[in-house]
Amino acid sequence: MAHLNDLTNLNEGERQEPWHLTDAPHDFIEKLSHAIVGVRMEVRNLIGCWKMIQHRTEGDRSGTIAGLLNSNDFVGREVAKTMQSLESNPGS
Repeated sequence: MAHLNDLTNLNEGERQEPWHLTDAPHDFIEKLSHAIVGVRMEVRNLIGCWKMIQHRTEGDRSGTIAGLLNSNDFVGREVAKTMQSLESNPGS
């Protein structure tokens, strides 16, 4: 849980209204934490696919996009633009 908290603080810390683990219901974080495994590895080759919260509800997706677009973080805004593009073109 400490690792999740550290990662959340690292990624949310620069936001005007940072999200904290304590902002989510305890049972949600508890359930999700069992599916998260931290690893450290050397990457020699990378082939990827999009994982941009497609499995979440439309409300969750639109809220995430809005939050990232209003962020002071350039990368976050770029992620939001990518997510918007995928919303417009679901087969991409």
